[in-house]
Amino acid sequence: MPPGQSLGQALAVRPQLIALPAPPPPALTNPAAADAQALAYAGPSVEPELPSFDMTDQPGSGIEIADPAVWMMKGDQMRAKGDTIGAIALYKEAVQIDPAFSPAWRNLALAYQDAGDEGKAMEAFRHFKSVAGN
Repeated sequence: MPPGQSLGQALAVRPQLIALPAPPPPALTNPAAADAQALAYAGPSVEPELPSFDMTDQPGSGIEIADPAVWMMKGDQMRAKGDTIGAIALYKEAVQIDPAFSPAWRNLALAYQDAGDEGKAMEAFRHFKSVAGN
C-alpha cells in the first residue's frame, strides 16, 4: 500500500490482493457424491494439536503401566516442558515399578537438582550409582 493511501482505497483499486479460500461445496442428497466432493474439497484444514501423551495414566489414576521406561519417558517430557514436580512424580513411579532401572534414578536425581533439593538429588544419585554398578 503506497504511503498516504487508506486500506479501503487500496482494496478498491486492487481487490485481487485478497484471495479467500473457496467455500465448501453444498451438501448433496447422494451420500457417495457428497463423500467424493468432500474429498475433492481443497479448502483450509484446521487440525487440533494433539498432546504427546495422555495425562489420565499418571500416578494415582487407576491405570497401570508396568514398563518403567514409559514412566521415565513421560517424566522426560514433563521435565523438558519445565514441570519439574510432575517429572519427579513420574520418575518416582518408574523406580517404584523397577528399583533396578538406573536411567530413571539418574533422571530423578537431575529433576531433584532442578527443583533445588540437593539432599534428595544426592540420595537419588547414590541409588543410580548402586544399581548402575558404578
